[in-house]
Amino acid sequence: MDKGMTEIMLYACGKIAQADGQRQFLLKTLMAIIKSGFCNKVFVLISGHSTASCPPDPEKVARQVSCCLHLMSLCLDLIPRDSATKVSMLTVGVKNLVDTLAIGDFKDIKDRLEEVIRRKDEVVSNFTEDRKEGRYSPNDDRLPPDNFRSISVFPTPEDIRMTSKPFLRKNRVGSPYDSVDDYLDVQFRLL
Repeated sequence: MDKGMTEIMLYACGKIAQADGQRQFLLKTLMAIIKSGFCNKVFVLISGHSTASCPPDPEKVARQVSCCLHLMSLCLDLIPRDSATKVSMLTVGVKNLVDTLAIGDFKDIKDRLEEVIRRKDEVVSNFTEDRKEGRYSPNDDRLPPDNFRSISVFPTPEDIRMTSKPFLRKNRVGSPYDSVDDYLDVQFRLL
């Protein structure tokens, strides 16, 4: 993916992050972004501005940074543990760029960046604490392959003949679920 395509994709991701879409669609999209190498491409794009031989257009850079901040914020909202590493990497590049080019006044970038960094640090701290106390298992945050509401309550012939293991997540005890849908999904599949 070249620089131009990375810019266009970053703008699209910024718009997606601002949209009020279905949670399941947003989760799948964010997981695809996190699992792909896209965040690394964005890091290269953002970092490249501070080392460029000719000064970049501040408004263009501010727009890219704003889209990146929207994306990081949504990742921290919906998939905090899965995105913490990528968000950490991106915050380093964005902070360096904001400090180098003094674009913090555009679109409240400095305040939004500080908020993303604070939330990222909180996620990392909670994750570290949960691991130390044994409250976190790496499989807890897996996304379900389908909507539990579309699964038959009674076993179907396909269910009986199934040779693969069913999708199951552990019941959380002592820690909250991310949402009511998460809770219902886990409980329904464990029945």
